Amino acid sequence: MELRWAGPEDAALVEEALLGILNADPDRPAVSAERLRSEPTLSRYRVDFSVDGSVPAAGRPGRHSRDEPARRRPFGIIAEVDGHPVGLVWAVFFPADAPGFGFVSAQAPEVQLWVREEFRRHGTGRTLLGSMVLEARARRLPGLSLSVDAFHPAVGLFFEAGFRTVGAGGHSETMLLALR
Repeated sequence: MELRWAGPEDAALVEEALLGILNADPDRPAVSAERLRSEPTLSRYRVDFSVDGSVPAAGRPGRHSRDEPARRRPFGIIAEVDGHPVGLVWAVFFPADAPGFGFVSAQAPEVQLWVREEFRRHGTGRTLLGSMVLEARARRLPGLSLSVDAFHPAVGLFFEAGFRTVGAGGHSETMLLALR
């Protein structure tokens, strides 16, 4: 498995990942691609990485610019097997006056994690999440937040990585990984 930065060419993968995340619970009504694109609370997660948030020096996660504007841009990491994307983790900063579903702080970006079904339970999610945490530490971010349905199998992975529940509502939990 190889890791690489997400870029503008990965917009379709971001959409596929979001639809996979939003439609993970078969007991809930499915979210269509049209709804994902048109509903503001959902479409804002469809970042296209057209402005590189990391300015990678060597084209790989872990080497980045430390200037403040670059640190606040969305950034993502893609796992590939044989040149094909099998998973994606990305972080998006939201302002306090327009928070995301897993918002905790404007300084702690919200993370989304998705792995293709056939690559789950093989360490892909763990590798992606670990890479995101390393990148967040390198950027000196105070933390990472996320929202996850309480039933989701990845909850255990998030706890294992150090995330803790800081809020709950309905079937979802807001989790935070404090980095400082």
